[in-house]
Amino acid sequence: MRRQWIMAVMLIGLLISGCTYEREVSVTNESLLETESTRLRAQLEQLQAELRASEKNAAAWKAKLEANQATPSVTEQYPKLAFLASLPEMEKIEIRDELGSVFITDSDVLSSVSHLFAVQSTIQPGSPPMPDVEPVELVLTTDQGVVRARIIQRNIIQFEEMYPNEYYVANSDVYLLAKAFMHRPQYVPAEQSTTLKMIDSGLMRVDADVYLTHPGRMLAMAKAFFYLENKAVEKPVDPAMLEMALTFYYYGEEIKLHLYRNHAQLLDGEQEIWFELQEGDLASMKSIINAG
Repeated sequence: MRRQWIMAVMLIGLLISGCTYEREVSVTNESLLETESTRLRAQLEQLQAELRASEKNAAAWKAKLEANQATPSVTEQYPKLAFLASLPEMEKIEIRDELGSVFITDSDVLSSVSHLFAVQSTIQPGSPPMPDVEPVELVLTTDQGVVRARIIQRNIIQFEEMYPNEYYVANSDVYLLAKAFMHRPQYVPAEQSTTLKMIDSGLMRVDADVYLTHPGRMLAMAKAFFYLENKAVEKPVDPAMLEMALTFYYYGEEIKLHLYRNHAQLLDGEQEIWFELQEGDLASMKSIINAG
């Protein structure tokens, strides 16, 4: 009898323990479900917020696009300048500075710089832009007429006779063209090293008929030349075939650098110096010109 009573007590204990475990498991499962539900709600709210922001940005871009499409182009707003966008044939350029006038008549130069005067945009209304270069004016004689452009900043010009109160953004190299041929301003020292003049040039001619106003290429070529300066040699008896001829235009001066297979010839005013080229020098200097 006692044994039966003990077994009954043990059975009751097991039943009570099982019920308690089931309640604990149930509570744990409910807690996990509640945590997961909270996480999913947070993710949903975040996605909804991102969707609203995306829709807002899309609407803003659409409005901006429609506004741009509705805004007339510069040439539509200022029809007298429309011909410059078509890259007219330049017949002559007169550069007027404080010391007088210089004329560009070389057809290769003229055809290489026509794109510089295509107006890109206008300056917003307000105070006139503050000049950051010396006073210089260009008189462009083209196959479609004559126009006078005043350079205000390195890439800002004014067509005072046509639109006296408007300022326009042009190619950033437009001032370099004037700098290549105009008179040297009085504040610029007359004596400059050849390397500095090459760096500060406004135009570079490659061989006979290619003209570049790209300041990065001129700087790179001047730096390449700088590393030749400690390799000066006597004039070679036979320098072999000319590989490339470069001319730098600096305030009316011309600095010539002729590249041969193993030598380089520098002509700066009355100065003539020959340099020895090491293996790879010529290819490196050619790559500067031929880079895309």
